Amino acid sequence: MIFAIALTAPIKGEKACLSRSTMRTQASQVVFGTAVGVYEHNELKGDCGYTRLIAELLVSDEEKDNKKDASGLGYTRYWKLEWIAVGRVPTSTAGDRGLPSESETRRAHPARNDFDGSSRDNKVGGSNIIDATGFARLKTNLRK
Repeated sequence: MIFAIALTAPIKGEKACLSRSTMRTQASQVVFGTAVGVYEHNELKGDCGYTRLIAELLVSDEEKDNKKDASGLGYTRYWKLEWIAVGRVPTSTAGDRGLPSESETRRAHPARNDFDGSSRDNKVGGSNIIDATGFARLKTNLRK
């Protein structure tokens, strides 16, 4: 009986998280910023509900950047997925995790016009957070 229940329960797969050094290598930039705005758009696509988000970050410092001055406002995209149908959940990631709220400072790992960890379809000029954990929580709200 237990075996039959286990076979019918929804199974959800997640992509393994990248290490901090791998995220740093793949990201176009690595910046520290405080979320001053978080904007979202919800849509249904087939059996999934997508939440597409944009974080407006007030950048305070950078670890890796192609520009000389990384301060100021930056915008980066990320997403979440929710399976809304009845039945088996397809093997997929549920999107980004550990997302920032307004006034939280995070280390962000965006990719601009490049592979973002899940898609090569990032050629429209925006920055996508790489990996599911591309918004890293800081132990304190200030970088040390």
